[in-house]
Amino acid sequence: MHKMTKKCYAAKMIHFEAGPADPRRFLSEAFTEINVLKTVYHENLIRMIDFFMDSNSYQIVLILEYC
Repeated sequence: MHKMTKKCYAAKMIHFEAGPADPRRFLSEAFTEINVLKTVYHENLIRMIDFFMDSNSYQIVLILEYC
């Protein structure tokens, strides 16, 4: 829950440490998809609010609207 607006959001965590053989390519493709998700607005799709990368735990965290 956002402290100021009191809105609820969902967090989707994507682990990339043990996944692909080429982590640079995976990250490049992930950021391309993130940029697309940031620009898509449709009433039937969940909206991506923000994202961040936690390099210590090898995660990309997507902040999504909660439905």
